[in-house]
Amino acid sequence: VKVIVKDASGNVVDAKVDVNMYEHTFSWGTVLNHTANNIAEKGEKYRSNIVKYFNTVTLENDHKWKALADNPQAAKEYTQWALDNGLAVRGHTLVWPSYNSTYAVPEFVREAVAKGDRAKFDELVKNHIQNTLKDWKGKLSDWDLTNELANNTTLDWLRWAKEADPDTPMYLSETAIVGIEDKTLNVMKDYLEYMNENNAPYDGIAIHAHMSSLIDPENFYRQLMSALESAPGKKMQITEFDLRSRDVYSGAEFIRDMLILFYSIEQMEGVHCWGFWDGSHWFNNAPLFDINWELKPCGEQYIDIIYNKFWTRDSGNTANGEYNLRAFHGLYNITATTADGKTKTIKTEVKKGADNTFVITLD
Repeated sequence: VKVIVKDASGNVVDAKVDVNMYEHTFSWGTVLNHTANNIAEKGEKYRSNIVKYFNTVTLENDHKWKALADNPQAAKEYTQWALDNGLAVRGHTLVWPSYNSTYAVPEFVREAVAKGDRAKFDELVKNHIQNTLKDWKGKLSDWDLTNELANNTTLDWLRWAKEADPDTPMYLSETAIVGIEDKTLNVMKDYLEYMNENNAPYDGIAIHAHMSSLIDPENFYRQLMSALESAPGKKMQITEFDLRSRDVYSGAEFIRDMLILFYSIEQMEGVHCWGFWDGSHWFNNAPLFDINWELKPCGEQYIDIIYNKFWTRDSGNTANGEYNLRAFHGLYNITATTADGKTKTIKTEVKKGADNTFVITLD
């Protein structure tokens, strides 16, 4: 980052420069579920801590097909609450490949599958994808097309999706790549290469990262990079990160190492926890808070990494009107103050791949 300070005549002047980050543009997210609707104390804490520690949410169930068919209002209300509180919202998920799922797939879809009526099934999927994307266009940051790898019919689903909404990024998602063996990784690489050969219009790959144990981070890193090799030019997100191990202190070190690992990947756009509080987590073992809202060692590591180690607060004096520094990508207040008391603050964004030169003109 380069900050140039000038006077009203356009001459460079020396000044003290303060550079203060106030938000990540990298997505640090969590799942949002019906706990947010609770009017009691736990609901208030749940909502306030989401806003405090995250900039993105994923609705745990309410954007899934069955939920939208049964009660579309819930998704609208949760999404609007998030947007009103400055949070981005991911769409999860358009199609659930386990077609017999009673909680994610509507009954009329399961009936078409049971009858082997492929034409009817395709009609239902196409209408759902396109109507849903039209309904939510411009409101969500991106979508998971599926919850995990499906078969090659996904190619049609992607094309239908981009016909309805060419602008919202579409991710191909997988749950079984977790840093252990490579069976699912190899399947995914073949799947991605098929998609590439057929010019599939997808934008990135989403890896869930539900960790059942303290796996080897280096092996998981190798798997992530191998997947990206089969998706040239595409983005990546970690979309359902959590850890089942209850080894508190080793778990905290593991969380720390994994966050650093994820953030180090150039193509990575976001890391999303699948819950953050034990009282509203599918295994009652969330990364940040225990059931009594006490911050866990894992939570301490999360906050330190994201709001300290990956956060820029810097100040210094210009030399010949310029001040240079390294800064994390994000939103900033940058203030220049001269010795005679003239001062000005600009709001700006430090962007990946950009020149990131900012000129402050003191009137």
